[in-house]
Amino acid sequence: MKSKKSEKSMNLALLLLRILIGLIFVYHGFPKLFSMPSLLGLPSFIGLIIGILEVGCGLLLVLGYGSPYVNYPLIAIMIVALFGVQLKRGITSSSERDLLILIVLIFLTTIGFGKYSLDKKG
Repeated sequence: MKSKKSEKSMNLALLLLRILIGLIFVYHGFPKLFSMPSLLGLPSFIGLIIGILEVGCGLLLVLGYGSPYVNYPLIAIMIVALFGVQLKRGITSSSERDLLILIVLIFLTTIGFGKYSLDKKG
């Protein structure tokens, strides 16, 4: 049986993880929405779609709404980024960061968004 303190700590940790990972996606999605995606090495329409998904799902992740479905597009983006782009360059700090983000997304998909979310499952 969980103590109230450990349950509160878990929910706070889930909140902090959601906010951090969500803001990372919003930050990286904005250039794909408001600049030339081709400058990032992406065809324009794919860059726009990825930008919409990163910003939209990132904001939903921060709010804690739509678990676990909001995570699925982000997981797909991270798998493609990691295995389609990052690891071709070798193991770098970027590939390590993307792997960590992927692990956190899988964790949040499995555990849920916690009590401090719009979903309030936890």
